[in-house]
Amino acid sequence: MEMFLRFFSDTAPGDVLVAVVAALGLSITVISILRQTRNSRLEKVADVLMDCTRRFAELFVMRHTLERDVGHKNISERQAARRYYSAYWSLQWDQYNYFLLGLLPREVLATWFLERLALLERNECILATSFADGWNKIGRQQLVSYTRFLIFVDAVFELEGSDKVVAKAKIDELLMSAYKNSLSLRRSYN
Repeated sequence: MEMFLRFFSDTAPGDVLVAVVAALGLSITVISILRQTRNSRLEKVADVLMDCTRRFAELFVMRHTLERDVGHKNISERQAARRYYSAYWSLQWDQYNYFLLGLLPREVLATWFLERLALLERNECILATSFADGWNKIGRQQLVSYTRFLIFVDAVFELEGSDKVVAKAKIDELLMSAYKNSLSLRRSYN
């Protein structure tokens, strides 16, 4: 403290003013950079959400196009199902990785996977292939080298028949565990 007081008593008033203005300018710059970084991150999250939504809408169109092509005998049901579920599970895998990178909010992905669980429970059939078979025979096969994702999806599907509140809490827990275990992935992209 004594050194601080001596600095101001030995320094010309103009120099003190310059030092104060410089410190204030530096503070404003740091605050501005922090806000820009936060805004850039929010923009990136918004871009990811928009991309996921766009791709999901494209899947809907793809499904109806493939159903039409099957009806016109331009493609077999098996080929159509493979195309659809390959694109579907690729999107799910991308969403999972966006989350691990911190670009997709946990609440959003948890809600989306709660809907995947509902599709499984309804035993929805798309292109003559059940949702379960779409995962087990197509999605799982194409993503076989991504063990963490396979484990995650299997753990979500094990919740079949659970109360929605319990299932949502378990999905949140699974996602938080996956996020904690993916620190090295986030570091490699920073």
